[in-house]
Amino acid sequence: MPSPHRCERSTHIAHRMRNSEAVLHGGLQLSGYFVWGGSVVYGEDGRYHMFASRWPAVLGGSAWVTSSEVVHASASRPEGPFDFHGPALPRRGSEFWDGMSTHNPTVVWDAHARLYRLFYTGMRYAFAPPADGPFLNRTEYETAWNSKRVGVASASSVYGPWRREATPLLMPRPGHWDAAITSNPAAVIFSSGRTVLFYKSIASPYPQRNWLKPVFHIGAAVAPRATGPFTRVGDSPVLTWNGRALGAEDPFLWHCGDRFHLLFKTMAPIRRLRIGPAKLVYSSSRQFENWSSPLKVFSTEQVSLAPQGARNGKRITARRLERPQLLFQRDGDDGTTVGDGAPFSHAYFGVVLDNIFRNVAMRAPPPIS
Repeated sequence: MPSPHRCERSTHIAHRMRNSEAVLHGGLQLSGYFVWGGSVVYGEDGRYHMFASRWPAVLGGSAWVTSSEVVHASASRPEGPFDFHGPALPRRGSEFWDGMSTHNPTVVWDAHARLYRLFYTGMRYAFAPPADGPFLNRTEYETAWNSKRVGVASASSVYGPWRREATPLLMPRPGHWDAAITSNPAAVIFSSGRTVLFYKSIASPYPQRNWLKPVFHIGAAVAPRATGPFTRVGDSPVLTWNGRALGAEDPFLWHCGDRFHLLFKTMAPIRRLRIGPAKLVYSSSRQFENWSSPLKVFSTEQVSLAPQGARNGKRITARRLERPQLLFQRDGDDGTTVGDGAPFSHAYFGVVLDNIFRNVAMRAPPPIS
């Protein structure tokens, strides 16, 4: 069925991204926890539901790899504040491929199967998880990091229960550019059930990564349904521009008309365009090739907030802006269309403010006529 909306021009999308405003008390904040990322979907109960990563703040920033869990919250407004409901994908034991840590969720409505699909990164390890102080063991960090795999959980309600798959959706490929991990999924599910999955990977696991210094890239895979089986699109990274694979991570993918649209974070400079590393960038493509010239969009300067617990009016600017996720205007009875011509209304990120990892929501300006 054709979309009732016209696809926004790329320049209009980029303009609205650059002019979105952070919501001071928006997003999900949990006392005693770092909260990272945040993917939002309109639920069957008429509320906005966020899935984000959290881990105990006492363990420090590096403990996401050992102690993160995907959690669920909801709000009456898309920017929040969000009411916490509890873990969606809690720790379940090292006998499972994702049993010790779940991280970086992206929730997508699958209209074909009438299910919510929760894509995420899972990790496992055999050592005792950190408990009551900063996680500083480098060997254990690298062991857990090397286990990162992309997976999906499914539910008929945003409240769960979530059924996880017995195996990851994609495994690393020794000897290829994605030999180390599969991580940070982004997905588009078409009305037929056909699913396009973008993921991040790198050529070398730890400890080789420490001295080889490879760069992250983004790959793609397709499947007849969200649970697979997935077939990779070619043997090389899918995100290229000007004849080169771009160093990138944190993809967010949507589709409109005949084009795929992509938000991502640069992991290496795009010198020809004077775009440095760790910048959020937008591009589009018809079939995973000939990506349009990347445009720098959301910036840390757009996030100037009071740190958690501040009462003196102090405001600080985000040091990092990562894990971009968009919410699109409601389209249809269930309101869960991702893209398909509906303009985005809100954006969500993981940011670091005053050494605190937290979730931030932004409100976009109205679409340009």
